[in-house]
Amino acid sequence: MSPTLKNLNETFNLISNATYRGVKGVMKFDTNKKGPTLGITMQTHGDEPAGLAVLWNFLTNNLQTQLQNGSVIFILQNIEAARAYFSLLDDKRRNQYRYTVNGVNFNRLPEDSLQMEKRVAKGKKLPPLAYEISRLNELYPVYQEFTHGYDIHTSQDEVPMIIAGDKFYPELVKGFPIEIVLTNIAEAQLNLPSFAFFGGLGSNIPVFEIEAGTDESEKSFQVAIDCSTALLKNLKMIEGKTKSAVEQYKEYFICDILVMENESFELVKFFEYYEPIKKGQELAKGIVNGKEKIIRASTDGHTIFPPLKMKRREHFSLSEETMFISKPVKTIRAK
Repeated sequence: MSPTLKNLNETFNLISNATYRGVKGVMKFDTNKKGPTLGITMQTHGDEPAGLAVLWNFLTNNLQTQLQNGSVIFILQNIEAARAYFSLLDDKRRNQYRYTVNGVNFNRLPEDSLQMEKRVAKGKKLPPLAYEISRLNELYPVYQEFTHGYDIHTSQDEVPMIIAGDKFYPELVKGFPIEIVLTNIAEAQLNLPSFAFFGGLGSNIPVFEIEAGTDESEKSFQVAIDCSTALLKNLKMIEGKTKSAVEQYKEYFICDILVMENESFELVKFFEYYEPIKKGQELAKGIVNGKEKIIRASTDGHTIFPPLKMKRREHFSLSEETMFISKPVKTIRAK
């Protein structure tokens, strides 16, 4: 059974008021037996509630009583953006709360984010930190407990995908109902994803994200639940074995990004997810110093995370990627 948005709102209220190590929005379930510490993070972007479905399922089915070893830490990442989202459940404007007003993308964090708070603490006259930077610093000691990290997202596309961290771990995602894997995205993107801080910056623990489908789809909620249950089994934290849900994975290695230089730039067409492109193909056009500039594909490959139904992301900062470019798709046989 999949939860409804109402169920997820109730789950949000529960975890947003929970506290662990003095940090709000964190719940830890500990067996006090040696084993993995699995960090499950949700609403890194406020308008992506699917991760709450995992906590809802965990509590509804009393999985905390089935844990055989280790511990599970649930983190509501961007509490304030999530709060704004749930305050507008009957209003379409709720989808504007990916992050807080005047905030930053919790998945595009500056590399010096952990030093920013220290500079402010020294009394220098600096502008207030974005909420997301303060929240990262608050959560960092909890992140350092993780031996494995799992961040749950949704997107504009109904087809789910796995986003690998430093490497792809087929043994951990066995049983996931997902065949698409994105690799190298953390290296290609601007700034750092939140999972770069899991286990401690530079720890290189196994981390990955899933994009479970579209933002408010009950199908996405179920994908998030199924993946999380499979992960707990693969880590031998709960009883049961998994078997591959797919015969092979489609790997898209991210090798480039497209960033608009200024507001004059637009994509030359509406691109689809995974649309094949050729080296030299026109992707976007704009004006620089009074002259037209054309951005072309640097390689044969595919478009990843294109802005659907629009040629420019008016509601996103120009400092973010407009879309990613992958190498031609490869297949990896599932184990």
